[in-house]
Amino acid sequence: MINVVKSQPAPLCLAEEAKKKSGDYKCGEVLIRVRSDFHNKCYICETKAPTTINVEHFKPHKRGKLKLLKFDWNNLFYVCGHCNNTKLAKPQYDDILNCINPDNRIVDLIEHIFDPLKSDSPDFKAQIQTQIVLNTVALLEEVYDGKTVLKKIEAENIIDALTKEMNNFVYYATGYLKSDDNPQEKRDFYELIVAKLKPETAFTAFKIWVVKSSPKLLKEFAQYLPQ
Repeated sequence: MINVVKSQPAPLCLAEEAKKKSGDYKCGEVLIRVRSDFHNKCYICETKAPTTINVEHFKPHKRGKLKLLKFDWNNLFYVCGHCNNTKLAKPQYDDILNCINPDNRIVDLIEHIFDPLKSDSPDFKAQIQTQIVLNTVALLEEVYDGKTVLKKIEAENIIDALTKEMNNFVYYATGYLKSDDNPQEKRDFYELIVAKLKPETAFTAFKIWVVKSSPKLLKEFAQYLPQ
């Protein structure tokens, strides 16, 4: 999970739909804008171009005053079906780190760890022991573990994609560190690493932590790390 910037102002149709008895919060350009803002990635698992897409209400909307959250542009997030269903209707996950809030520096607050040679699933470590961080860690763990047979299969599919992305990135990082005697090769690996650290790539948080965990890589690529 990484931070993203939500485009402003809100789509004009949201205010109009909010006046209706059964208004549609996915109106007009909402889907296109939210897809672009979140780089066509699920904001929780960071799967790129998910095949099941939901526009999620980050904070649940209810009748009365909270009904306004249904049409609140800053409450509409891009999420895959697996993560949305994992988070749905669980009060613990109503209070997690908000990736559009720049004060919630997610990649600094949660270490994302995955080495496919050592583990079948990722690990997440809270860097501070606050409840909101712990809730977010719990959600990420459930997303990648799955508690039902269906959810376990979906999680395995996400991990397969994560494995491919991380194997490529570690290959680039290792190649960069070992190519001091070949300047052209070193430049090639440098450019590949920079490209893979862009926020629009899949599973960016895991790659950020590969860099953060290596003093040599961090020295060279700190300027390219998304927040």
